Amino acid sequence: MDTKSKLSLISAIFITIFIVFMSLQCSFTGEAPSIKLEIYDGPNFKESENKCYYRVEAIIVSGEPDPEIKFSTDNNVKTIGSDRVEAAVDVGDSYTLTATAINLAGTATASITLLGECGKEIASTTEAEEEVITSTTKTTEEEISTTEASEEVESTTPTSAPTIDIMIYDGPTYSPEDSVCYYRVKATVTGNPSPTIEWNRDDSHGAWGAKKVQINLNSLTDTYTLTATATNAAGSDTDSIVLTWGCEAPVPTEQTVNLNPFISGTVGPTPVEVTTAWIGIGDSLANTDWRGLFAFDVSSLAGKELVSAKLRLSDPLNYGTCNFKGPILIWYYDFLPGVDAADYSGTPYAGPQIFSWNVEPLEFSTDFLKEKVAERASSGVKLQFGICYQNPAATATPGVADGRQYDASDIILTVKYLE
Repeated sequence: MDTKSKLSLISAIFITIFIVFMSLQCSFTGEAPSIKLEIYDGPNFKESENKCYYRVEAIIVSGEPDPEIKFSTDNNVKTIGSDRVEAAVDVGDSYTLTATAINLAGTATASITLLGECGKEIASTTEAEEEVITSTTKTTEEEISTTEASEEVESTTPTSAPTIDIMIYDGPTYSPEDSVCYYRVKATVTGNPSPTIEWNRDDSHGAWGAKKVQINLNSLTDTYTLTATATNAAGSDTDSIVLTWGCEAPVPTEQTVNLNPFISGTVGPTPVEVTTAWIGIGDSLANTDWRGLFAFDVSSLAGKELVSAKLRLSDPLNYGTCNFKGPILIWYYDFLPGVDAADYSGTPYAGPQIFSWNVEPLEFSTDFLKEKVAERASSGVKLQFGICYQNPAATATPGVADGRQYDASDIILTVKYLE
């Protein structure tokens, strides 16, 4: 290909690229963005950090397609959604927050300066500065006359009774750390002289200043009527708002706890036999009747929503054959504070659960057991049991033990609950 042909080909390629570029430019109908920044909450003083907290929203004024918002990076900026930030400013300092909106048509930037002017330190500093100015200023006759004229104007400003209007500015918000649904409420107040505000409750304990409070609700059925009163020399005004649980209810999960007896033992009739080394039922070596006792501390379940409760005795050490002593009985029996011979003849308060003499394991789960766990947990009383064979008569061979022996680890109370 000669030089002239090569130049013609290159020209054709450039012309084609230019036409494609211009067609793309003409087909794009986007609009460059414009934004503005607005403070929608704050400043709120956090005394433990000596900082003022602001919440700022980037408002998209125009832009097609919808622009992406990027905030200036800083250690004290926490993103809240795609178009909001929370910025912390040290008391007495300032911080310039910048947001940039970006789309295919261009970019736009907006800034706002946040001042660390809130809380006790600023108030005390201002008072100190005022004292210094007062003590060091020389008063001239001209200044005196100006002050008198100002006071005269102020004294002629009419007083007005206060008005107050309270409204929710944040919430309902669920806090998983303490399982509460909280609202933040602010008061809008008018009146001359400036009224004082009194709330009937503030769970933030003044963290947000005199005109803002936080109310925590603790359950789905919890409600609270929040009241605020504004008062000055000309009168007072009151406003109220009813707050109810408005958060999405957390989904409870099923939990399981396995408990072993915290105390257990065996008792027999005369001659007295008592041991806390194991739980035995059946005939002793002396052909006396063994009865077992065991108790659980269920106080950790107080206030829980119980799903089920199951008692299980398994893996005993077996002695001889106890078919002659009848079924095995487990009953509800208060024997505490200890295990002693007097517990042999005590009266059960409920039960028994009945099992064949040779059943293994011994296990039951009833509504009564679940209700008794809940009752004892809330009252702080231990859940106590007795176990024995139905027939106390000793008819086996003397000097030979017939029955079962359990360790405390062989007995488990399994409780399922929601949390």
